[in-house]
Amino acid sequence: MGFFSKKETVEKRDMTIENSGLAADIMYSKLYGSSVDCDTAMQIPSVARCVNMIASAVAMLPVKMYRREGTSVKEITDDPRITMLNSVTGDTISADEMRFSMVRDYLLTGSAFAYIGRSYDTPDKLYYVSEKYVAVQKNLTDIIHKRFQYSILGKIYYPYQMLKVLKNTDGFGKGRGIVQENPLIIDTAYQMMKFQKNQLVKGGNKKGFLKSEKTLAKPAVDEVKAAWSKLYSNENTENIVFLNNGIDFKEVSNSSVEMQINQNMQTANAEIMKLFGTADGILSDATVKNAVMPVIDAFEAAYDNDLLLENERGSVYFAFDTRELTRGDIQQRYSAYAVALQNNFMQLDEVREREDLPPLGVNFIKLGLNDVLLDPKTNQIYTPNTNAMVNIGTGEGANVSQPVDKSGNDDIIDVRGKYIQLPNGKMNGSLPNTRVKMSQAERKRVSSQFATDFPSAEKR
Repeated sequence: MGFFSKKETVEKRDMTIENSGLAADIMYSKLYGSSVDCDTAMQIPSVARCVNMIASAVAMLPVKMYRREGTSVKEITDDPRITMLNSVTGDTISADEMRFSMVRDYLLTGSAFAYIGRSYDTPDKLYYVSEKYVAVQKNLTDIIHKRFQYSILGKIYYPYQMLKVLKNTDGFGKGRGIVQENPLIIDTAYQMMKFQKNQLVKGGNKKGFLKSEKTLAKPAVDEVKAAWSKLYSNENTENIVFLNNGIDFKEVSNSSVEMQINQNMQTANAEIMKLFGTADGILSDATVKNAVMPVIDAFEAAYDNDLLLENERGSVYFAFDTRELTRGDIQQRYSAYAVALQNNFMQLDEVREREDLPPLGVNFIKLGLNDVLLDPKTNQIYTPNTNAMVNIGTGEGANVSQPVDKSGNDDIIDVRGKYIQLPNGKMNGSLPNTRVKMSQAERKRVSSQFATDFPSAEKR
C-alpha cells in the first residue's frame, strides 16, 4: 500500500496546495485585495538590504567538521562533506552561491532545500532546489509521529533525501518566513512605493473630477477627456488644460506630501528591519548576534540532522567558522588575539596560523609569577613566586626548590616534630618528597637531640 490511503488522497492534495507559496498568496489576495510573494518583498529596499546582508554573511563562512574524543575535540579535514559544503557541491553553482540562495529562501519563506546525492551512503553532493518547486504531502492520520514526503514537479522524494532548513515549522517538512508571517507590513511598504511611482508618472497631479454648470455635448466631452488624459501622461510637457466657462475641477485625493508618504515609508522600513533582527541594516555586532547567529545555528542543526551518518550522531558535528565575520575589522580581530594571548588560551603560532602566516616554532606559554595555580583534581595550590605547593585540605606542603643543608646533620626535621624528611644522597640539591613517620621513642630521642643542638629554638 502506498504512503497515503485512498481515504487520504483528497486530503493529501489539499495539504500539498496549502503548503505551497502560491496558496498563501491567493489567500492573502482574497483577504486584502493584493498578493505578497518573495518577488514583491524583494522590491522593497529594506527587505532586500536585510536579506542580502544576512545571506552574504552566512555564505562567506567556511563550514568545519569536528569529532569529540573523550574530553578533547579534533577537527576532521579529509571528509568529502567538507568539500561539498565549502567548494564543489556537485551542482552547477558553488557552495557560497548555494548557501546564499538557501539563506534567502529560509528568511523569506521559512524553508530552504537541497537534494542530497550519496555515494556508498555517504553524502558527497548537494543540489539546490528552490522552495517554490517543493510541495509537501502530509499524512495527518497521526500528528504525533509525523510522516510526510516531498513532491518536486510531480516526483516523490523522502525526507532523508533532502537537506532542509526550516523556520517556524509545524514539523511536517515546511516552515513560514517573513512573507507569510508579516504580509501586512510588507504589502503596506510595497503599496506606498507604487503610490509614489504613480505620482511620478502623473507629474504630481492629483486625481479629481470636472463639474459643469450645463450639459456638454459629446464632442466637447471627448475633447476634455483627451486633454485630461494628456495632462496625466508623461508625454505632456506643458501640463496645461483650458477649461471652458462653467467647468470646474474638484480634487478627490491628497498628494504624497500631504499623506506623509516619506515619513510613513521610513517607519515601515524601520519595522521591517526589526523583523530581521537588525535596527539599521548594517552588519554590526548587534546584527551579528540577533540576525546572523540564529541563521547559522539553524543551518548547523540541519547539517547535523541530515548529513551525519547514524554511527556519527553524538560524536561528530558541523560548525561554521565565525572568525571570518571579523576579517574586515583588523582592529577588533587583533584586540581579540591580544586578549587570547594575554590569558594563555592561545599560543603565538595559533594566532599566526589563523592569519595565514608561517609558524615561528614558539611553543611557550607565558606564566606570570603573580598568579596562584590550583589543580582541582588533587586540591593542590602552586605558587610560582615562592615555588611552593600546598594541599588545601591538609595544609601540608614544601618548597620544591629548598636547598639541602649538608654542613651538619643528614636528617632534616619537620618543625612539628612528627615527620622526618630524609635525603637519599641523589637529590641534586633538592629535597625528596618521601616522609617517614617516627615512633614515640624516636620522636623523643630526636626532640632531645634537637634541643641539645639548637638550644635557642627551645626558648622561642
